[in-house]
Amino acid sequence: MRKPTKNESPIVPELLDVNGVARLFSVSDRQVRKLTAAGILPVFRIGRRCVRYSRADVLAAMQIFRRA
Repeated sequence: MRKPTKNESPIVPELLDVNGVARLFSVSDRQVRKLTAAGILPVFRIGRRCVRYSRADVLAAMQIFRRA
């Protein structure tokens, strides 16, 4: 494994799209969008239509449902 250069981050977060999050939790794309609109799932917006989710952030946000 090579060392990161000066401008590279040694830790690159795994980013998922709506389909990836839906598959991760076995829910529909629509449910992921509802959770996003409700502010439950943190999202990175890239432009007007492109959204990405950090896998670590999504897993942390979903801990709320496991405790309930």
